Amino acid sequence: MGLADHTVLIAKDGTKRHIADSGAPIRDEEGEIIGTVMVFRDITECKQAEEELRKHRDHLEELVQDRTEALRESEGKYRNLTESLDELIYRADPKTFLATYVNRAVEKIYGYTVEEWLRDPTIRESTIHPEDKERVFAWFTEAQRKMESGAVEYRIISKDKTVRWVEDHVSWEKDQQGNVVSLNGVMSDITERKQAEESLTLFRSLMEQSNDAVEVVDPETARFLDANEKACAELGYTRDEFLSLKIHDIDPIVDKSAFPKVMAELRKSGSMMLESLHHRKDGTTFPVELSLKYVQLGRDYVVTIVRDITERKRAEEALLESEEKYKTLFNSAGDAIFIMNHTIFLECNIQTEKIYGCTKDQIIGHSPVEYSPEKQPDGSFSEHAAVKKIEAAFAGEPQTFEWLHTRLDGTPFYAEVSLIRVHIGEGHVLQAIVRDITERRRAEEDLQAAYGQSIIYAQELKEQIEERERTEEEKKKVEAQLYQSQKMEAIGTLAGGVAHDFNNLLTVIIGNAQLALMDVIKDKSLRKKIEEIEKAGDRAASLTRQLLAFSRKQIITPRVLDLNELLTGIEKMLGRLIGEDVELLTIPEPALWRVEVDPGQMEQVIMNMAINAKDAMPLGGKITIETANTDLDENHFRKHGIEGEKSGHYVMLAVSDTGIGMDKETQEHIFDPFFTTKEVGKGTGLGLSTVYGIVKQSNGFVWLYSEPGQGSTFTVYLPATCPPQSGVGRRVASAQARRAGLPRAEGDADSEEKQQLPVIELDGSETILIVEDDNGLRKFAQEVLLLHGYKVLDAENGEDALMVSQAHEGPIHLMIADVVMPRMGGKELLEKLQPFYPRMKVIYMSGYTDNAIVEHGVLAPGLNFLQKPFTSESLARKVREVLNSEK
Repeated sequence: MGLADHTVLIAKDGTKRHIADSGAPIRDEEGEIIGTVMVFRDITECKQAEEELRKHRDHLEELVQDRTEALRESEGKYRNLTESLDELIYRADPKTFLATYVNRAVEKIYGYTVEEWLRDPTIRESTIHPEDKERVFAWFTEAQRKMESGAVEYRIISKDKTVRWVEDHVSWEKDQQGNVVSLNGVMSDITERKQAEESLTLFRSLMEQSNDAVEVVDPETARFLDANEKACAELGYTRDEFLSLKIHDIDPIVDKSAFPKVMAELRKSGSMMLESLHHRKDGTTFPVELSLKYVQLGRDYVVTIVRDITERKRAEEALLESEEKYKTLFNSAGDAIFIMNHTIFLECNIQTEKIYGCTKDQIIGHSPVEYSPEKQPDGSFSEHAAVKKIEAAFAGEPQTFEWLHTRLDGTPFYAEVSLIRVHIGEGHVLQAIVRDITERRRAEEDLQAAYGQSIIYAQELKEQIEERERTEEEKKKVEAQLYQSQKMEAIGTLAGGVAHDFNNLLTVIIGNAQLALMDVIKDKSLRKKIEEIEKAGDRAASLTRQLLAFSRKQIITPRVLDLNELLTGIEKMLGRLIGEDVELLTIPEPALWRVEVDPGQMEQVIMNMAINAKDAMPLGGKITIETANTDLDENHFRKHGIEGEKSGHYVMLAVSDTGIGMDKETQEHIFDPFFTTKEVGKGTGLGLSTVYGIVKQSNGFVWLYSEPGQGSTFTVYLPATCPPQSGVGRRVASAQARRAGLPRAEGDADSEEKQQLPVIELDGSETILIVEDDNGLRKFAQEVLLLHGYKVLDAENGEDALMVSQAHEGPIHLMIADVVMPRMGGKELLEKLQPFYPRMKVIYMSGYTDNAIVEHGVLAPGLNFLQKPFTSESLARKVREVLNSEK
């Protein structure tokens, strides 16, 4: 048994010795203890070694503690450093790639917190862009296999779904034994760099596509960094030669001393324009315009667009020379010459000072009205009349007129004024030439006093000349209308001949196809082909029928009928034909006169016009079909270019739509065969030409009224064959028919006197304002009203009407205005004039039918309306009725 290992004994020489002792009992044969055996071992050296080891261990523990504190401090500094970086620092397991550490930059780049990133083991893989994932995995696998450091660029999808580009630098950390213990990475957001690279690529592409020379310059060294082929070719250098040059090598103005100043100014402004000279490789020089732009894409660049302005310089020199010549002529002219804008004089010549009796400074900057009396001799206000003339000239209509001026001292004088628009710089001004005709006027007055009768004769001669000119103008118009009619007639003759011959051919084709089908029984393929030939022949035959209808050579079976009854019979079919997105409204005349037409053809006319109206409204709308009785005279036919028609009673059939309308060019060809505005395969172009042919064959005519964006109205006029057959309407219609020479219907025994139209006095003396943009129609209405004794003011549009009404002194009893006019329509004009003329009455006129205008929402129901076309009697009667009314 052991006893102790720490017994200390003192030796004879006094030294202390550490003894380890142990003992064991001595037993006899019976097992009784009879003694003890003791063993002592000197362990002094062992104890000393243990003491040294303890001291060494304590020292090591102190070192470890010091090192741990230093390491902890170092790690703190390292963490503070990594947490402050914009780059994402991370550590990951080298085998599984799972993150063990990531700095706060993960929030900036990925949008996830550090805790979210470390908690989710799949987050790294899920944020790699799907298109880059396979490539990135392959790169990391290869890097892991070779244990090589490197970098890879790829796209990531951040938490807010933003796509970013990153550059991932990877390294492998090993321990002292060479074992890989960690995958360390530094990730940078390179989105802006990628965008800059894309911008540079795009910029390079745009450079090469540019028609101008484009150069890229280093703002510090003045060396060319890049240039397109245009820049190199323009100067005669190869690309390599050009990129070895600096700006002062080709530009003598922007030399070494001027370049820093130009760059300093460019840095402040960002862009600038200047003119300079460039030297070609062969030594020749040419003027250029430089457009400089300061660009920052990772570094600073100056992008310069160079434009050869040789031709412009030559033009400027020629213009300068021309201006000098003009200035000489300008100042040497015997007439006063002004340059002016809409309101004031900008320049004048020397003669102006003499004529107006003032200095140049007293002219420039002043208005023409300042050198005019308040009113002109005709009673118009000078200011209003001057504005009208100036605006017309600025609109491109040269003006020449006589004008009463006043000199600076107030002396009046007459002048002949010419206004013409001229282009200067980027705008327009007026050149006004003023000729003093005071002496000429005096001579004219003296001549008029001495030769009064001659003046009267001259006036009559002038009127005769004007009348002859009007006659010639009407003759030209009639000739143009006759040409159009002859053209349509010639096309119709040609179409009829072609259709006739083509029908013969189609008869052979279709007939033989049908005979062949009788013989072909078993061969299904051949039978199908022959059936296709037969179908094509049938379609061609349908086209020829339409051509015959246009050419008025189709056999018809006319009979006397009521268009209202015909319209009622096909109304349901029309509804199915035009579809649910188009509203169909029919407005029949209650006691409609009868017409003699082919019922089948007239149904085709209505359907073709309805289909045309539907096609003009791709987004839906409204079609209005209206019938009415109307009287037409020769004046109406002449105004609308209709030749060969007789005055009398007509039945009107109008089809109106709220579609896109037509311009003048389209209207000129709308009835031509095969003319269509539809897409290829969507129409034959024969629908309206068929309408034209059928109506002409029925001794009627078609009139079209349309405005772009305002819809269209096709109006068919058919001669009335007999009036209504019963009641009051029969008696009135019968009387009208007899006056027009129409055949009398059975039962017309009542006297005419009982149902005459009310006789009213059509003359008057009131003042009437006519507003109509069609000059011919406006003059016609003016002549009619003047013949009936009215005072007439006329204007060609709403704005003109406002000026005319302001210049007029006295009341305006009635305004007759077109519904649709450029700039300002009739309804808007009334709203502006009503406060000044509250008692003024209004008649609206339009080429649309009355009900169509109301239904389209252009005017409210119940307003006075005059349907175009109208006769002189219907105009005078309508005017008198409205003036006599109490409203």
